[in-house]
Amino acid sequence: MDVPHDNSRLRFAYIVGPRADVIWFLGLPFAALALAFAGRAWMSAVAVASIALWVDVPHQIVTLFRTWGVADDRRRFRVQLIAGLLVISAIIAGGLAWAPLSLLLLSTLWNHQHQLMQLHGFARIYDFKAGVRDNSVGKRDQALAWILYGNLFLSSPLFTSYWLRESYRLGLPLTAFDVNMIHGLAWTITIAFSGFYVVMTIKRFKNGAVLNPLKYLYILINYSVLYFVCWQSSSLLMYGITNVLMHGIQYVVFVFYYLQRSSSKANGKDRLVHWIVNPGNGVVFVCVLLFYAVLYQLMTGRPLDELGFGAVHFASQYEAVPEVQLRAMSVLTGKEIWLLTLLNVPGMLHLYYDSFIWKVREGRTQESL
Repeated sequence: MDVPHDNSRLRFAYIVGPRADVIWFLGLPFAALALAFAGRAWMSAVAVASIALWVDVPHQIVTLFRTWGVADDRRRFRVQLIAGLLVISAIIAGGLAWAPLSLLLLSTLWNHQHQLMQLHGFARIYDFKAGVRDNSVGKRDQALAWILYGNLFLSSPLFTSYWLRESYRLGLPLTAFDVNMIHGLAWTITIAFSGFYVVMTIKRFKNGAVLNPLKYLYILINYSVLYFVCWQSSSLLMYGITNVLMHGIQYVVFVFYYLQRSSSKANGKDRLVHWIVNPGNGVVFVCVLLFYAVLYQLMTGRPLDELGFGAVHFASQYEAVPEVQLRAMSVLTGKEIWLLTLLNVPGMLHLYYDSFIWKVREGRTQESL
């Protein structure tokens, strides 16, 4: 059990600070939800995709700052950095050539895992800042993240249509009864574990452990917004916009402050990174991120409103499935999937790097938190 360091067992501790946390970690999900619905109602699919382009693509480069730009990390992870670059590049090239939708599903699933681990990581930081050191709390938090995200993917109307289409395309037909069974099992596990999680949290508090209320508020807000989108929208792109705004901006803000602290302790070894994230150079930092987004667009060779249209016909590959009352994929949905592929797939290297560079339990990481 945790031993309180003072008389307060409800300890409000912040990732960055009171105002920054309210804006970026607690308030941002609601702003992302509003922007996603507004974009869906008033903008074309291309315009909405552009929002993700200018947020998601820049958020990937901060991982490169974190890995290649910090001398200590570059030494520690040299093998993983080079091997990951080569292997993932080969996977992307092969997937685009022979199995584009499977590559999209892989990147989407990996994005799910990456997103839930980021949410879990921020929850652990809230505990770390409050002085909570009970490892069992982290294990339960991680299990809750996997179950909530798994249920989101398996039972939401939005994602059910996509994994159901792919199962038929791969020769694994499912009946309506099968789908209902999967939904029921997912919800049963989610409700049961959520109840167990609440009971264990109350029990720990009664036994004298320290709790950070902001962690639970953060978990509740972020997952509630994602669930709302998946049950109220039939657009995968709209979910992507909400997810990108939440995940991307929170990540950029966090890494910005993390690099400020770590580079200031590097004794001049990380001069470029230190200059970019210097508090007085905030405009420079934003300009570097936006410049990277422009480079990404230029590397495609064509403007965004022409990317993929006429080149990849997703809709023609997925016909109607009368057995489960699933209509043929529309041309609009096919275009949305292709746009989401353009946004998700290049970020796979970022997903791989993030899988090992952020370990809250490691002393080096804690020093910069």
